[in-house]
Amino acid sequence: MSWSAVALAAWWKSTQLTGATALFFLKGAGETVLLISGAMSIGLIMGTVLASLQVYGPAWSRRLTAVYVWFFRGIPILLLILMVHFGFYSRIQAFVNDLFQARVRFPAFLSAVTALGLCSAAYQSQIFRPPVHTLRPVPGRPGPGLHSGRGGAGPHNAPGPPGVPAGLVQRILHSFEGFGRGLHHRLPGTHVPV
Repeated sequence: MSWSAVALAAWWKSTQLTGATALFFLKGAGETVLLISGAMSIGLIMGTVLASLQVYGPAWSRRLTAVYVWFFRGIPILLLILMVHFGFYSRIQAFVNDLFQARVRFPAFLSAVTALGLCSAAYQSQIFRPPVHTLRPVPGRPGPGLHSGRGGAGPHNAPGPPGVPAGLVQRILHSFEGFGRGLHHRLPGTHVPV
C-alpha cells in the first residue's frame, strides 16, 4: 500500500464523517450550485449583450465594452468580491438606510453572485462574440444572417426555436466545437474566419 493511500485512509478515519458533518457538506454543495447558477445566469445575459455591442454597437460602445472586458478579466476574483461587497453594496446599504431610516443588510452571498456574474459576463462575451459576428450578412451575397431571413442552405441555417434567429443556436454550439480544433477553420456561408 502506498504512502498516499495510507495518508488518505488516516485522514478519512480522523474526519469521522457523521450525519452533522454530512449535512454541512450537503449545505455547502447546495450553496455552491446556487452561487454558480446565479453567476452563470448573469454572465449569460450580460455576456450576450456585451458580445452584441462589441460586434454591432457604435464605436464608443465597442471601446467601453473592451474596457469592461479588460477590467473584469484582469482583476482577481477575491478582490472583485471584496470590492463589490465592501464598496458597491455597502454604499447602497448606507444610502437606503439613510433614505428610509431602515436597517437593510445585503448578504455576502449576493456580493459573490454579483461579482462572479460580472466576471463571467466578461469571459462569456468573448466566447459569444465569434458566433454573433457571423450573423452579420455579407454585402452582396445572400446567406444566413439576422437581416437576411431564413434564406441560404447549410447546417447553420437550420430553423431554430420560435423567436430565435435562424442558425443562432447552431453557430453558438459550433463556436464551442472550435476550441478543440484550434479555431483555424472557417464557418461555411460566412465571411468571418473563426
